[in-house]
Amino acid sequence: MGFLLRTVLSISGLALAFTLNTARAEASAVQPLLASSASETYYDTLAEMFQTGVQPDISKVVEIFWKGRCFVKQAPDTPIATAYHIREVVEDVGPISRRKYEAASIWNMEARPDFYNDISLAQLTKPPRYNPLTVTSRQLEARNGTAVFALRASGKYLVEELNDPPVYGYCYYFIPGL
Repeated sequence: MGFLLRTVLSISGLALAFTLNTARAEASAVQPLLASSASETYYDTLAEMFQTGVQPDISKVVEIFWKGRCFVKQAPDTPIATAYHIREVVEDVGPISRRKYEAASIWNMEARPDFYNDISLAQLTKPPRYNPLTVTSRQLEARNGTAVFALRASGKYLVEELNDPPVYGYCYYFIPGL
């Protein structure tokens, strides 16, 4: 019976070790995106990604329902479920019409961080609130009163800086599976 108990513990230990190693491997797959050092917060990493980011190509980001996570300064390692959508606004002024865009940053503070990962724009329970979007030389900017929500591209991610002076948060958006 002692041999059987040791074998069960040994098998159990292997299963536990396998589970822990799998979790470490999954965490390390995300590691390059979010933490370059153990003392750096997700908020700090996203701030750095935003600073080195470039202007997104509007034609490649419009009409995509981006999924994401936000981190605020007061809780720099706590992910908040978010999504982002840019839509083109059609003006009917004929052939000289200018392209205009609007953006919506969608948050759910009570939901689990991956809440939007498997939801489409059409599945939202209430329509998002859009703000006019301006294309600048460095970034895309949505404004709401004094707040400026700037969006830059960093690799395959969109990174948003939330600034209602001062800066209070950073978000990153992605397309699940890419």
